[in-house]
Amino acid sequence: MKKQIKCFLLALPFALSLSGQSSPNQSAKLTGKVTINYSQSLKVSAGPITLIDPWIDRLAVGDTLIPLSENGEFAITIPLQQADFFTISHENKKLELFLSPTDSLHLDFTSKEVITGTSAAINNHLDSLRTRINSYRRFINGKDFYNQSLENATALLDSLETSYLKMHQDFKTRVDVPERFERKVLADFHFRKKLYQTVFPAVYKQRTKKDLGISKDYFEILAQGSFDNPEYLKSVDFILFLESYLEVQSSGDYKYDVYFDAPVEKIHTKYREIQKLRAHQEIKDYLFYQHLDKTIDNYGVGYLNDLIANFKSDCRNSKYREKILDRYTAGMERRKEPSEIKIYKTVGDVELEAHIFYPDNYNPADKRPAYVFFHGGGWAIGIPEWGYKNCKKYSELGMVAISFEYRLLDIHGSQIQDGVRDAKSAIAWTRAEAASLGIDPNKIVAAGFSAGGHLAACTAILDSYEDEAKQGFSAKPNAIIVHSASYNTLKNSWFDRRSGNQAESFSTFHQLDKKLVPSIFFHGTEDHLAPIAEFTEFKDKMDALGNVYEYEIFEGVGHFFNNAAASKKVGVLTEDFLRRNGYLK
Repeated sequence: MKKQIKCFLLALPFALSLSGQSSPNQSAKLTGKVTINYSQSLKVSAGPITLIDPWIDRLAVGDTLIPLSENGEFAITIPLQQADFFTISHENKKLELFLSPTDSLHLDFTSKEVITGTSAAINNHLDSLRTRINSYRRFINGKDFYNQSLENATALLDSLETSYLKMHQDFKTRVDVPERFERKVLADFHFRKKLYQTVFPAVYKQRTKKDLGISKDYFEILAQGSFDNPEYLKSVDFILFLESYLEVQSSGDYKYDVYFDAPVEKIHTKYREIQKLRAHQEIKDYLFYQHLDKTIDNYGVGYLNDLIANFKSDCRNSKYREKILDRYTAGMERRKEPSEIKIYKTVGDVELEAHIFYPDNYNPADKRPAYVFFHGGGWAIGIPEWGYKNCKKYSELGMVAISFEYRLLDIHGSQIQDGVRDAKSAIAWTRAEAASLGIDPNKIVAAGFSAGGHLAACTAILDSYEDEAKQGFSAKPNAIIVHSASYNTLKNSWFDRRSGNQAESFSTFHQLDKKLVPSIFFHGTEDHLAPIAEFTEFKDKMDALGNVYEYEIFEGVGHFFNNAAASKKVGVLTEDFLRRNGYLK
């Protein structure tokens, strides 16, 4: 048997700061085993629940990474002064635990019996309650719940709550339950119910095309008494409700409509709603931190100058302030990595940036091939910095590489086709500025991942949306590299809702014609955001039209290619493609 890696958690600030009468030498001990697919570490979360996007591999305040042995074993000692909740995460698995001083638990994620040890009964019950809530979620997200009246929906939620509470009461007849545990599990369903009531009017209208006719104070009445206890921050259901409530309030006049499709700027509007929220200061501090933390992840630091100044006084938690200010400073430093940043397009008061990486021994007279990159993010989020890794790689291989910003749904209140217009403008601008950039205007390759892959394909396939491009210069690239993209934007109503019913106009499947430029496409069979059937449908049409192209389908690989071998192969195939087409020597 491989030797276990034993770790002592020195970086659990929330656990270590808890008050209590227990000896500081008391601790909970965890051992266990996981199956390693790609992550060599286990995450232990000790603070409030965070909702970090799953594709972002980053720690929040109160999180600690625990290294795993080669065969996935771990042993952890957690200093503990009083009972508290923790979350253990590995890859796509997550387990909530209630730990007391002197507890000893074994967690085997490779077995049906996951939790064994001193407090196994109460922790298995906690896991069963979470399983019950998740089963309700699947039921409610089905076809019928949001098609009925609010009264009937509320009655159904009441019946689910009765079932949940009965399950808990039955357990209490056999096992003594601590007060803190009791408050937490009761709060979980209480706020899960409020979450469904919060989103109900918008989903009802989305599905039935009818107004529910709620009162003007519906959301405020629903939220009364919800924000006065910071203990609730340990409940993911409270956090989900809180996020939805703030999203509703941030949508202005759209709050009584399909608010999650509202064409509003989400950075400043949400911050202002947090400022106005009548809540316990610990909850407000958490919200300020969470909002700016996710904003830096999703939208970068370029829109935060004014909010950072407010945050310094609005947030009273020193750990949160330090974390955000460090991330903001690091973000500003990161923007110095390109050789230069230029404004390539101005729309109203929006200035869109081109982040340019020149190769070594660069001379503007060289006429280098250009690698133009568009980031992903569902046309709603994303930053040019997400393209830095690719741009650095191809600039080191001799190309002028540029990562372009484009208008986003969440920041600019725009529509999807505005991003298409910007991508077209980016190609035309690169060609128009070829002499000053040291670029061969006949060797521009457009590349992108996910939504950015869709935009890269649009630049080559679409004849429309060139109205904002530079006049006199072609807005079509000379080659494209498309990774994990959507091809058929008529696959669901979201694209029409976010484009003013214009989804077909930027559907590369529907707009595809003959004589496509040299192209290479990458897709995984387990892509849950852009299903493989979309690509195979597109591929079949490419074949029928006689287009010459290259592609690679990766078995068992998902949207984000969290597979080292697959990612390496993408890099090799891309370089080969660029060499064969004269972009690399």
